[in-house]
Amino acid sequence: MRLANELEDHLDLGVLYCNNYQQRLNYLSNSRDGMIALAEDLGYPTLAAHLAQVLDACLSAQIIPELRANRDISYLIPPLSHQRRWRLLVKAAIARLRRMVGL
Repeated sequence: MRLANELEDHLDLGVLYCNNYQQRLNYLSNSRDGMIALAEDLGYPTLAAHLAQVLDACLSAQIIPELRANRDISYLIPPLSHQRRWRLLVKAAIARLRRMVGL
């Protein structure tokens, strides 16, 4: 499962857009041959071939620096459907007032 996860993690070259991309590339170059050999030893030659192809593409790809994140963590921008609406806020405030007054 871990080998399939490594394949999926590198399939879109996403690690190259991370702030710590150089550390990730160092890990890839150091562990590439071991991951491929392990897939072959476990009897998954197709996985080994795909790993070789994807990891080599990741190691040789060039990404312009402007596309790389300049922060160590990602952030979330919630969609509008996730944000509170005024009508709901007013309704909640009225309910609180009614509870305070005893209605």
